[in-house]
Amino acid sequence: MSGATLEERMERLERENRRLKLAMLAVLAVVAGLVCIAATQPVTKVVRAQRFEVVDAKGRVRIELGMGKDGQTPGVRLLDETGEVRAALQVLANSSPGLGFYDANGKLRAVLGARPDGSPGLALYNEKGKRRANLMLLADGSAGLALADAKGNARAGLMLLADGKPGLELADENGQLRAALGATSREVTRTGEAAKRAESSMVLCDKEGKVIWKAP
Repeated sequence: MSGATLEERMERLERENRRLKLAMLAVLAVVAGLVCIAATQPVTKVVRAQRFEVVDAKGRVRIELGMGKDGQTPGVRLLDETGEVRAALQVLANSSPGLGFYDANGKLRAVLGARPDGSPGLALYNEKGKRRANLMLLADGSAGLALADAKGNARAGLMLLADGKPGLELADENGQLRAALGATSREVTRTGEAAKRAESSMVLCDKEGKVIWKAP
C-alpha cells in the first residue's frame, strides 16, 4: 500500500466522520426542538365529546360510547363483525341502569337492570320480542318469578314474600287467575279487600274468576 493511497483513505475517513457528526447534530437538534414544543403545550386533562368509536383491524366499529338519540341517556354498545349490536349498557332518563343482550338479528333477548328504587330484575325475551320470563327482587324484600306464553301473556307466577311465605299463581290465556297455591292474596273478601292466605291453602277459580273450590 503506497503512502498516497493511505493519505487518500485517511482524508476520506475524516470527511465521513465530519458528515456523521453533522448528521448526529441535526438529529439532536430536531429531537430537542420536539421536546421544547411538547413542553410548551398544555396537558389535556379532560376530553369532551358526544360520541367515541373503537374500530377493529378492518376499520369496522365494534364499540360505541356516547349519548342516545334523545341526548339524555348515555350508553355503551358492543357490535359484532356484521355491525349488529350484541350488548348495550345504558342509563335511562329516570336514572335506571340496564344491560341488554341481543341476538345475531338485532333482537333484544335479555335485559338485566335496576328500578329507580334500586330493586334489580332480569327479563328474557323470545325471537319476536315477547317477554317470556321475568325475575325480580322488590324493594320490600319480596322476590318473584313470572312466566308468560308466546304471546307475552302472564301465565304463572312464583313469589316469596318478605316474611318468607311462598305462593304460586296460575292464569289462563286471557290472564284470568285459575289456581292459587300458598300465600297469595287473590281471593277477594266481602269487604272488597284481598285476603292473605296461608302457605297450605289452595284456591281454584273458573274462567270468570269466581272461586269454585278452596282449602282450607
